[in-house]
Amino acid sequence: MQNKTKLLTTALMSLLIFSIAIPMMAGTVSAHTPAWYLDSYAYVTASPNPVGLGQKVYFMMWLAMPIPSAAGTTGDRWHPYNLAITRPDGKVDKLGPYVGSGPGLTGAQYTPDMVGKYTVNFSFPGQTVKLAGYTGINSTAGPTFL
Repeated sequence: MQNKTKLLTTALMSLLIFSIAIPMMAGTVSAHTPAWYLDSYAYVTASPNPVGLGQKVYFMMWLAMPIPSAAGTTGDRWHPYNLAITRPDGKVDKLGPYVGSGPGLTGAQYTPDMVGKYTVNFSFPGQTVKLAGYTGINSTAGPTFL
């Protein structure tokens, strides 16, 4: 009788283990059909503003939505961030590309070399999010947006 109980217990435990392991081996798919397209808004700020000739100005750039698959030091990062600074003489200084942090922000500095009005354009072309992007380390944060 004791052998029968051990056999039954072993069989039930094996069944439970396989019922958990099989779905894990099958994997999950987190892509969406149709793909999700999310609007995002890019922001840039300059400090100090105004700035004196030859003094550094610091820019902070970020997107309104943090990247959904970033998790600490793993996963995707928004990129490329680019700055175009139009000088008073009409010439354009291009800075970047930059990579955003996990929450999606980054900084840059610039030193104006002529007096006048400067304009700044921060651009981000958009990106397909994966679960192992810029860092190359897989993230388990999700969902994935394609």
